[in-house]
Amino acid sequence: MSRRTISLPRLPQLPSAPRPVGSSKIVGFKIPRPRNTREALRGYPPPPADWPGPLAEWVVAWYLTTRKGWKRIGPGSPPIPGKSYYYQVPIPALGVFVNTQDTRVDFLIPLGYGSGGGYNTIAIDPFTAFTHKDPGLDRLKRAILLQQQRILLIFIDGARLEGGDFEVIEAALRGKDESSKGLGG
Repeated sequence: MSRRTISLPRLPQLPSAPRPVGSSKIVGFKIPRPRNTREALRGYPPPPADWPGPLAEWVVAWYLTTRKGWKRIGPGSPPIPGKSYYYQVPIPALGVFVNTQDTRVDFLIPLGYGSGGGYNTIAIDPFTAFTHKDPGLDRLKRAILLQQQRILLIFIDGARLEGGDFEVIEAALRGKDESSKGLGG
């Protein structure tokens, strides 16, 4: 007696939608994925294509928004003390520059209360090898902002941010300047 085998017909395979490189769709939100191991080890995604500033500033904005849950607000919007920040805002500061009566900081964080150090707002200014080349001007800017506006200006080394060192951001939020510029905190 010979055995007979019956072959079943193959079911057609449904095509799957192509996934964009470097991202994932989860419930309609585009979540950036690290493109390589180096990005995964740094701990932050690449900046979106429409990000207006350098990578060091993106890391601070990403950290404040994603890790701290803070909201980026625009000029003229009322702050939520300790839960919001302004990006790239001009601040009146007489004496920093000769041709203008204000200066610009990258991140302005209203605390909503007075601190023991005589400030009620923190400004964070990441720098790279190509920016902030005059330490004397940075010291002057820091002193004038503190005296005139009660804003404590903290500088952060961009290389530390790009390397994924988020502790420098936390130190800045506590009013401590750990930058290599030697400006103290």
